[in-house]
Amino acid sequence: MNYHPKGMYTWDVWYLTHEETVHAFYLQRKRPDSTRTDREEDGIGHAISTNLVDWEELPNVLEPGEPGSLDDMNLFTGSTFEFEGKFYLYYTMRSSVDNGLTQRIGLATSTDLFHWTKFESNPVIVPDERWYHSIANPAQGGIVDCRDLVIVPSPIGVGFYGFYAARIQSDEMPGGAVIACVYSTDLISWEHLPPVFIPGKYTIIEVPDVFYLDGNGT
Repeated sequence: MNYHPKGMYTWDVWYLTHEETVHAFYLQRKRPDSTRTDREEDGIGHAISTNLVDWEELPNVLEPGEPGSLDDMNLFTGSTFEFEGKFYLYYTMRSSVDNGLTQRIGLATSTDLFHWTKFESNPVIVPDERWYHSIANPAQGGIVDCRDLVIVPSPIGVGFYGFYAARIQSDEMPGGAVIACVYSTDLISWEHLPPVFIPGKYTIIEVPDVFYLDGNGT
């Protein structure tokens, strides 16, 4: 990507194309000589382009919540999805209350991709303790992985599937990282399903992606 925000390094990036304009949403960290604020650094950045070469930096779409809230630390990776004229931005929530050990997935919505409102009942996804380490049963060290949600339409045309990084219940940290699965018909309320990918050899999995190749989900 031929772009970085002024005074910042670019971290994870995801995209949405709307009316011939590509919207990039990204994490960012300050460069050593940066004059940007900590709050800017901790938010989700936004830039647009019509040719993927020339980019215009815009104000952050989201920033951390008030001190003591469930998303008062720097926001982590998510995804942006459009459905019936409304835009849904999912992001990873972390809180200083538990030193960022517990991750949750939050939602913000928009009608124009520039002005976003956090969902008042966030988080919309927390790990289901039937399969995953959860708030009630965290992994060693108190860690609860729940991040990097990606959304795809159901292949049968009804509802949406979400995939995110989680950790199955295991007595040992190594090998417990999985890709969790959820299903929704309204992009707000999610049904939890068993993991779809259990490699059995990774401590951490990050930023999954799902796409169709020759008609099959990959």
